[in-house]
Amino acid sequence: MVNGQRTPRDTTMATTFGDTAKRLMRERDVSLRELARRVFFDKAHLSRILNGHKPPSAELAARLDTELGGDGALIAAAITTTGAVPVGL
Repeated sequence: MVNGQRTPRDTTMATTFGDTAKRLMRERDVSLRELARRVFFDKAHLSRILNGHKPPSAELAARLDTELGGDGALIAAAITTTGAVPVGL
């Protein structure tokens, strides 16, 4: 939300990052609440990222990829989405 207005959903972000994360969550039977707990992240903010309302940080993408066993899929999606590369890659 910006100035009381909802931020528009970026469909590119949702498709490349959010959809990949949600697919991995389904495959591993991990809820949003559980994933947020595992990566020490606010559930509501993580939801906004996965739904394309906010961009993922490179660090969050790397943490989610590790936690969900994404084999680099979420890191690649974050790079495609934001151009951000996690430190150490």
